[in-house]
Amino acid sequence: MTSYGSPDAIVHARTAADVAGAIHHARDTGTTLTVRSGGHSVARLSTADDGLLPAIRGLPGIGVLDRSRGPVRVGTG
Repeated sequence: MTSYGSPDAIVHARTAADVAGAIHHARDTGTTLTVRSGGHSVARLSTADDGLLPAIRGLPGIGVLDRSRGPVRVGTG
């Protein structure tokens, strides 16, 4: 896939709910979905020519999801 960075729409996600909403919309409409966290990629892999692009750079911090098992949530911001 050759990508030049022209998605149809960009979602500047600030919460997990924003990302989930973008994923559900893409699934429900058959829209291509490409996720970008930082935006720097020499190979142009951080965006797509078409479809929906949730930009997750603004997701905050780190949180423990389940202290008994140890999984964590890591934001890119």
